[in-house]
Amino acid sequence: MKATINFSCEFEDIPPTIADLLESLHNRQATEVDNLFVSAKEKCESGLTSEALTEIDNLRKRLSQIDQRLLDCSGILSGYIKADADLKSGVLPTPPPIEELIDNTENQEDDQIN
Repeated sequence: MKATINFSCEFEDIPPTIADLLESLHNRQATEVDNLFVSAKEKCESGLTSEALTEIDNLRKRLSQIDQRLLDCSGILSGYIKADADLKSGVLPTPPPIEELIDNTENQEDDQIN
């Protein structure tokens, strides 16, 4: 079963956060992927073709899971790059003045009373 995980960080911390995610992915998956490659190769060399085919299938599944995590990281970084460029070019709207926020809050309170 797939689950979506959301968490927040400061905008400028996005690249180091993705770096941490990549390091974690590597630490958890690299040994298993390497072992699956070696196992498939050894089974092929020993003539255990059915077992080798199973190992190759397991390897493909693991690599697909890794690819999905990499796609997630790629999407986050793409969004970061776009937002950063927008910020630098002034495309993103500036927050309203404090007075406007206070005025809107008072209007919302009036609406709730009526």
